[in-house]
Amino acid sequence: MRRRAVDRLRRRGPLLEVARDSQYEDARLRAVERLRDPSVLGPVALEDPSPRVRARATAKLRDQALLGAIARVDRDWHVRKRAVERLRDQDELCLHARQDEAWQVRLAAVRRLRDERTLANRARWDKAWQVRKAAVGRLRDQQVLANRAKNDENWGVRWAAVRRLDDQAVLANRARYDPEVRVRQAAISRLNDAGLLERLATDELAEVREAAAARLAALRAGPAEQGPAA
Repeated sequence: MRRRAVDRLRRRGPLLEVARDSQYEDARLRAVERLRDPSVLGPVALEDPSPRVRARATAKLRDQALLGAIARVDRDWHVRKRAVERLRDQDELCLHARQDEAWQVRLAAVRRLRDERTLANRARWDKAWQVRKAAVGRLRDQQVLANRAKNDENWGVRWAAVRRLDDQAVLANRARYDPEVRVRQAAISRLNDAGLLERLATDELAEVREAAAARLAALRAGPAEQGPAA
């Protein structure tokens, strides 16, 4: 009922009043959804008692200084995440990728990062596999990728690293020995060693045999069919 009442408002003034002053969260939320004025949305994003309302207001902001402040000080990770998702400043993103206590916020920052040093740090040391995987997916540093392909405890991170790896020795190692078949398949898809592929085509696991046979066929067909490892 309250949302419908807000929807019936046509003038900006009453919408502003609802966004700032209504005692009802759903009414404030609906008013914020309809507003575009940063002079109103900014104070709401900073001061509204409801994390849902603050997050919705934050998602509509463009002011980088204000977004940076919200990302640093808001007590609710959902709001900080919304702010980080709107940030462009790489120094700010590096800060949140390394320091935010919520892995969801660190993940949002990593997904917008270009800084190789911070990406490498997060790929190796973040305690959340989701963040490590996202960092690996943006890295170009082959040494760090090789380290993660061999040593990460989470198969999803190893898989992401293998898919960006060029080192044929490490790819061969993962194709032969990784405990997760999906990592082995990813490594096989980037191998160029026909002899090893022929041996893998006789592996006890059908998934490995099929991946090796497909890669061999691509190599024999020529460069146009070889895919990313060619």
